[in-house]
Formats: sequence, structure tokens, C-alpha cells
Amino acid sequence: MRHLVNWGIIESIMGGSYFDYDSKTSAYARVILGVKIRKNIDKTQYFNDKTTTFAHERRFSSKSYVFRRFRILRVMSKNIKENKSDLVALDIISYFSRSLFKNNSPEEIVWDIAEKCIKTLGFNDCVIYLKNDEKKHWQQIAAFGPKKLNNREIIDPINIPYGKGIVGYVGKSGVAEVVYNTKTDDRYITDDEVRSSEMTVPIWCDNEVIGIIDSEHEDFGYYTKKHLRIVQSIANICGQKIGRALSEKRTSSFARFYEENPSPVFRINDSGEVMMLNESTRNVFGESVQVGEIVHIPELVKGLETINQNKKKLQIQISYGKQHYILDVCPNKSRSYYNVYAINVTELMEERNRVKKAESVKSAFLSTMSHEIRTPLNAILGLNYLMLNSDMTKSDLRKHLKSMEFSGKQLQSLVADILDFSRIQEGKLSLRHSVFNLHKLCDLVFNSFYQRAKEHGNFLNIEIEDSTPVWVKGDMGKVIQMLNNLINNALKFTDQGVVLVYVSMKGNLGLVQFDVIDNGRGISEKNMIKIFDAFEQSDDQEVNVGESGSGLGLPISRNLAELHGGKLSVVSSLNKGSTFTLEVKFEIVKKPKKIKLDKKQNSEAHLLKLPVLIVDDNHINSFVVSELIKQMGYNTVTENDGAQALEVSKKMKPFLIFMDIQMPILDGYKATQMIREYELKMGLNRVPIIALTADAEPSTKEKALDSGMDDVIVKPFSPTQLEIIVGDYASRFRKTQ
Repeated sequence: MRHLVNWGIIESIMGGSYFDYDSKTSAYARVILGVKIRKNIDKTQYFNDKTTTFAHERRFSSKSYVFRRFRILRVMSKNIKENKSDLVALDIISYFSRSLFKNNSPEEIVWDIAEKCIKTLGFNDCVIYLKNDEKKHWQQIAAFGPKKLNNREIIDPINIPYGKGIVGYVGKSGVAEVVYNTKTDDRYITDDEVRSSEMTVPIWCDNEVIGIIDSEHEDFGYYTKKHLRIVQSIANICGQKIGRALSEKRTSSFARFYEENPSPVFRINDSGEVMMLNESTRNVFGESVQVGEIVHIPELVKGLETINQNKKKLQIQISYGKQHYILDVCPNKSRSYYNVYAINVTELMEERNRVKKAESVKSAFLSTMSHEIRTPLNAILGLNYLMLNSDMTKSDLRKHLKSMEFSGKQLQSLVADILDFSRIQEGKLSLRHSVFNLHKLCDLVFNSFYQRAKEHGNFLNIEIEDSTPVWVKGDMGKVIQMLNNLINNALKFTDQGVVLVYVSMKGNLGLVQFDVIDNGRGISEKNMIKIFDAFEQSDDQEVNVGESGSGLGLPISRNLAELHGGKLSVVSSLNKGSTFTLEVKFEIVKKPKKIKLDKKQNSEAHLLKLPVLIVDDNHINSFVVSELIKQMGYNTVTENDGAQALEVSKKMKPFLIFMDIQMPILDGYKATQMIREYELKMGLNRVPIIALTADAEPSTKEKALDSGMDDVIVKPFSPTQLEIIVGDYASRFRKTQ
């Protein structure tokens, strides 16, 4: 039986290369068709008009013919599919090659891969990662399949740390991988669901892996080498696209940075001609720096000579108008131009000058403080030596003691100024309001300066207007401090002159005005600006300051006035005198009931058998307090730490305790707490505890009260103040008996 085969159709379908009978590929045709073609036989003998018979070689049975024909068709189908797959791959690669020069962002590019490439290849799943150097992980940016939402969003995106998982491993090695069975690979990281095979391909750009194309499939061994070649080709093109996009992004970012830089930035060539500049340069330097013209900054032009010789970076300091700049001139190694970066250092230079001045003022202040502290201290120690080593009359002793008292008050005032200034700087200064007689306060201040004014040949007078309120509420100590500072300054700068203090009511809202007027040397205009600055004193050459000072009085007084709702101002002319005006707002109150000491209770003090316990680690302070209380007629017991005070209070049961706060072993806070706990445990009456402290901070008083103390006395305190407190608590105790 003869069967005809149309070789022309087969050849046209499968391609002539398979039937190139003059080549070795003829063997391929013989194997496929299952026929033996005799070698060296003329082609026309077998392929006459592309139709022949196999009668000379073999007769086919019907069954054999069908089987061989099926094999031929199967091979033909496989080749057609492979050719079609190749065409798809070529189409995808061609698409990305054509789109290489489009202005895509890195995110748009990877989404393009997911939507155009992965979908066309017929993959079920794919996620594309980009590198996040800041957070050191691979970040999911685009997806195809179950992970993708509409509008280019990813469902539950995850980040994979560098070096972790198959993605991290490929990102580190830079070599693509095909995992045929993920269940046997312990690097596999489950994302949305477990899949059986995985193909991971790196995206390279500028010798660095910047991204990963990762596809997974539910079938084992799904991905082929052909898949890998196609995706790797796409990844290579993608890397170029992303590199271009990143480069354009950086260029655009640098351009914006250059133009939007608030500091002047411009470029000049080696001749000093301006090549380009930003907006800030135009605003700052104006016509001095214009494109196409030689730069008109003399210091820069001169500096170019140095730079042209050594080609090294140079810093130039210039002054332009009232502003100061540092110009960083940076030469470009490969091109003949220089980038100039201008930094405004005006504030920095002003701050540096202020710091230098502050250091100078600080040194002067420390020198002044040394003088101000040592002078009264020398008087106290000197007078004390004379009193101990000389036979003096009672009158002389009293005179020396008065002088020592005056020197002590000078030291107290100086320390108060320093502490107040420190609190003002920290914003912690607060006022301690009380009711007092303003008229008597003014008389007290006046009397304290009267003798000193007389010694310098000055006439000092005070006048209080009738409308000035008598009883007011405010910080009496701070008011005295402000008036002392103003009158002290007036006397300091006045010789053989007049100092007047005029007190009046301003309006009807409790604002009292104190005018301190002198006809002394006055203050020059240049010093008027700075006399309220800390540590500043008049440096007028025309003024011969007879007495020094701390330089803190006026700035402290101004701050205290503002705390009182007022202000401090000055009007002065050199050699014509000054007028300082202090305004203080008080609360006007009615005359309080007169507080009288109960003479009877003091006279009966000896009837109280229970003592006053004084606890202070400073033996001198403890002695002074004890002696003052003894003079009032009470018994005293002294201890030098909180632990001893606790034991004594249990045994002797004092009716009043004065407790220092800062002590060794057991401080005043803890000792008070333990005494209160003991009283509560034993069901005893509460013993009043008064804190003795040199710390006048409000927080210290608050802490003392919180620990269980009843009141606070700030050192130094007056004997009268101590007498009132002891008498008050003695009276309360007597009523409980």
C-alpha cells in the first residue's frame, strides 16, 4: 500500500531548516518520520514536486502510518507552542525596550512589569520589591495576582529584612534562583499563602541590586529555565529604566535643592564670570553677582588667584552691607569652574562677640563680687578681733556691733541679689505677699540711708503724697530691695548734692509710683541702653565712681517691678542728674488688727515644763536659736541630726520642734515623716515642726509641708519673727492642756 506525504506542507509549517537535506539535519527529519533515507541519492528521487512514495524503501501499514503521523503532529504542535512563547517573550522585551525612555518613576516601572509582563507570561502570582536602604529591608512595591488590589495597591504588604528569605538571599547574592520545591527550602517565607515553587530574579542597576522580581506558583517545578531567561532579560531592562528614573529624580531633586536653597549658591569659571546662580543669590548680592558678568565681590576675586594655583577648597569671609558671610569656594576637579556656597554668619559673629563680652563681664563681675564680699567680711572679722583683744567701753562695743550689723546686712543684701538674679534667669522667682504699712516701710528705708547720705555731704529727703495708700498687700521684702537699690545708686553717683524720694498714687488701681531723683553725675546716652543688663555698670570716662557695686541691682529691680505688675524706667543726662521711676501695683487693704505679744504668756513661759527641740547640724546656728528662745523664758534641747531628734522627741515630748532640712545621717524631711508615723502609731498629739532653712525656693516650702512640717522660716530671720512664732505655738499648746 502506498501513502503519499505532502512534504511541502510539512516543510512550510516546521521550517525549511529541518529539511535541509544537504546538511546533517536530514538525520533529524529521518528520526522524526521514522524513515530511512538512503544517503547520496538525488533529492528528486525522493521529493519529486514535494510529493513522493515510499514504495522503494518501505511499505507502511495503516496502523504504523497513523502512529507516525500522530508523532509528527505532536512535534509540530510543540514547536508551534515554543515559537509562540518565544514571540510573546520577544513582544514583552520589545515593549520594555520601547518604553525605556519614557519618564516613569521607579514605582510606575515596577507596576508596569507586574501588569504588562507577568500577566502576559501567564504567571499566577508575582510581587516586586525595591530596596529601602534607610530601613534595611526589601519593600513590596507592586504585585500581580492575589496580592493586588485595584488602583495599584497591595493587600497587606510585607517587608523582608536584608539577607532573610529567598528574596533577601537573592538580593544579597545578586544571582537569580528557581526553587522547584519550597517545602524543602527553609529560607521560604510565607506571605499571603504557601505555594510550591518560586522564581526570584534580581534587578541590577549600577552594579547594585536595587529590586527583586519574585513569582510563586502552586505547582511543584513550574518554572523553567526559559521563564528565568525571559524574566531576567526584563529585569535587566527594568534596572536600566529604574536607574534612569532614579537619576532623573536625583537630578530634579538637586535642581530644586539648588534653586530653593535659602542660602546663596552660584557657580563661576576660573575667570570669575558667573555661570549660574539661585534665587537667594539674586536677593542677597543683587547686581554684584549676575550671570554672564564678572563677580563684583573683591575678596572672592582675590581668592580666585589662590584657588587657580592650588585647586583646593577655600573659605573667604566677607562683609556685605550689614551682613557677614563665609564663602565656601569649591573647585571642580574635572572642569574649570567653582561652586560658591555662601553662609550667613552674622548672628554667629554677633553671638561670638556677645560671648566674648559676657566672658569679660563675668570676669569683671567675679572681681567685683570678690571686692563686695570681702569688704564687709573684712569689717566684721576686723571688728570682731578688736572686740576680743581690746578693752573697750560699753559704748565702743555697741558702736562696733552696730557696724558689724551693717556689714552683715550688706552681705545679706548681696547674697539676696545673686540668688534673686539666678532665680530670675531660671524663671523661678516668686513673690511672698503680706500686709504691711507702706508709709512706715518708706520711713524705714529712708532712715537706713540717712546717715550715709550725711557722711557724703548729700541731702536726702522723702515725701509721701497724702493720696498714697497706707496699708497694702505685696512682697514687702522685694519692695525694700528695689528702693534700697535705687537710693543706693543715687547716693553712689552724687557728691555734695540732693537725693529726693517722692511717693505718689497713680490712678485708683493700686499703682504706686516711687521717683528717686538726684542731681549727680547722670548717665550718658550710650550707657542708658545697657544699665539694665546684668553685670553692667556705668563706664563713662567722665564719671568717677566712688563706690563699686555688683551690677545686679537695676536688672533685678526691673524684673521685680514687672513681677509686681509695674515697671522701672529712667530719664538722665550726663552731669545733670537722673530720675528713676519705679511703679509697683499693690492690693489696697484695710488696716489690720494690731498684733500684740502676749506678755502674760511670756511671763508664764517658765510654767511650761516641756522644752523646745532645736535640730541643726550647724552648732552656731543651733546655739543662736537656742539662746534667743531661752531669753523668751522657754527651755531648749539641741541636737545635730534627724536620727537623734527622733529619739529625743520620743523621750522628752517637746511642745515645739525647729528642724533644719539639710543634715547628715537623717535629713529634716525624713525625720519629720518618721516622727509623724510614730505619733500616729502611738496615738499621740501632733507636735508642731517648723523648718529652718536657708533655701527660700517655693518648692522647698512645698516639700517641707508635704513631709509633715507645719511652717517654714527662712534664714536669716529676725529675733522678733522667732519670738512671734514661739509665742503663738506656746499659746496653742497651753490651750490643749
